[in-house]
Amino acid sequence: LIGRVYEVSDNFSKAISILDNRSPISFEIMGRTSDTGILSQDNNTLKISDESMIKGYMFDANSNVKVGEIVTTSGLGLYPSGIPIGKIHQVIPDNQNILKYVVVTPFVDLKSIDKVIIFNKTNIES
Repeated sequence: LIGRVYEVSDNFSKAISILDNRSPISFEIMGRTSDTGILSQDNNTLKISDESMIKGYMFDANSNVKVGEIVTTSGLGLYPSGIPIGKIHQVIPDNQNILKYVVVTPFVDLKSIDKVIIFNKTNIES
């Protein structure tokens, strides 16, 4: 997953990357649909120094998420379920045990993209 197209004209398209804070992504741990969360670059939740990583949190602070597990889209929100996003790089417990934060390494190097495939959401849900 790279992002989503938000504007189209005859000569160009504009897209928003998964690293943009205006593009939250609902995710799940691959193979465990009960372990879900939100990925977002919102600076109010967690600060990370590596801008190529995606940060987020698990909905359940007791989730047994582990480093190395694969995250995919969950089907809630803009993206259909099952699109690979990346791997868990780091798990950070919340001091108040309300959330469990995660840092994800995307499968795509978003700084060196030269070709993409664009899917129409209505066509892939059929």
